[in-house]
Amino acid sequence: MILDEAQFIKNPLSQTASIVRTIPPPTGSRSTGTPIENRLLDLWSLFAFVQPGLLGHQAAFRRQFPTEDPTSATRLRRACGISCCAAPKAQVAPECRRAPR
Repeated sequence: MILDEAQFIKNPLSQTASIVRTIPPPTGSRSTGTPIENRLLDLWSLFAFVQPGLLGHQAAFRRQFPTEDPTSATRLRRACGISCCAAPKAQVAPECRRAPR
């Protein structure tokens, strides 16, 4: 299964994210080019579909990785292990970057 434009499920409270989470998780590899731009909860929402249960329930995730804790992003990166791979925008080839809106 491929979710094109996965940013539409970054908001875990959106109708789209709720519906997508009812689909049985796919097997095999999963990937997204969707950047985590604003909130750690964006990552939870994506993983709730691609790897259900990895980051727990949303309430527990919010308690474990509060946005006001500066160590949350580092701890979250460790929790995701090899499941999460990210590159700073400067390291992404210009032709792969989204054009400004």
